[in-house]
Amino acid sequence: MELIREFAGRERKFALRFGEILDLEQACGDGKDPAPIGVIFQRLSMSRFAARDVYHTIRLGLIGGGMDALRAKSLIDDRLSAGAGFMGMADLALDLLMHVMAGIEGSETAAPERQEPRPLRLSDVAMICQTLGMTPSDLRQTRYADFVNMVRGFNAAGKTQVAPMSEDEFAEILAKYEPET
Repeated sequence: MELIREFAGRERKFALRFGEILDLEQACGDGKDPAPIGVIFQRLSMSRFAARDVYHTIRLGLIGGGMDALRAKSLIDDRLSAGAGFMGMADLALDLLMHVMAGIEGSETAAPERQEPRPLRLSDVAMICQTLGMTPSDLRQTRYADFVNMVRGFNAAGKTQVAPMSEDEFAEILAKYEPET
């Protein structure tokens, strides 16, 4: 889903797909751990944001909307150099994240009864992609809301419980991909 908003003197297209969301979480993290999208959303909505929350949300939104990465960075840098304040840009960043978050279907379980979900493992993501015939490139192009809905669907169906591989399977993989020494 795209969002059209005025930025830097004209209407521009913004979009945050799953790949841009992952990049945003990394860019807004503390250098060691990524900042979850919900935390970034909360910081913006409560005006407790860091400059990087605003900067990277808009930059990645422009890139997701089709703008070249260097052009997006340059456009934001020029706006900041010209004295554009972060509050107006924060409103745009929040609008973009609200647009992304609003596309996520509600949970059927009431919040107080819900258990804390375990972190999503790479094997879970790989299994979802394999089941749906998605390449890594397809996954990066997926909207965040669509990805969350896919994970919720797989969780509800009990499909994200991936059995560990057997020793024989592991040996086969090593034999296939590791050079003999």
